[in-house]
Amino acid sequence: MNELTCRQYPETHTDMDQLPDQLSSFYFVRHGATKPNLDGVRCGGDLDLPLTELGRAQALATAHQIRAMGIEVGLILCSSLQRTREHAAIVSRVIGNVPIAIDPMLGERHMGEWNLRSVKDTEGLLAQGMNAFDAASAGVWMHGEAGAEAGPGLIAEDLPEVLPAVTRRLYDELGIEY
Repeated sequence: MNELTCRQYPETHTDMDQLPDQLSSFYFVRHGATKPNLDGVRCGGDLDLPLTELGRAQALATAHQIRAMGIEVGLILCSSLQRTREHAAIVSRVIGNVPIAIDPMLGERHMGEWNLRSVKDTEGLLAQGMNAFDAASAGVWMHGEAGAEAGPGLIAEDLPEVLPAVTRRLYDELGIEY
């Protein structure tokens, strides 16, 4: 088995209660690419997906960079998601079979209805200063209101026609001038 096809995760994992009281350094590393990452769509912690070949190559590059920088790693912490465990296993194997501790609390937030939606479609709501939950709720509300405005068979191409009416109705209800 070569470094890029590492699919076996270590059989034993360090118990989180056995971590040292003090860590001299703590490095954050994001897992390698998944298919949704490459497709430009959102992928939350409620989608447990593997790394792509590119993601495995990124994990391998991470491990080689850690080794080249002379960073001594005593423990790798990762979430319970497959993509993070796979990334951790590749890094661990390359830098000397460093123990891996899996903690579900390190998992990504759940994206719900935002999963597999394009980043472009959702970034506008986030740019308005909304947190992800409020932005997702607003997106669901707007979709429902647009559906009510357009009637059955609403498709994405209808939105530019329908959303101004929905926005005007919302502004009127809230007493916002436009």
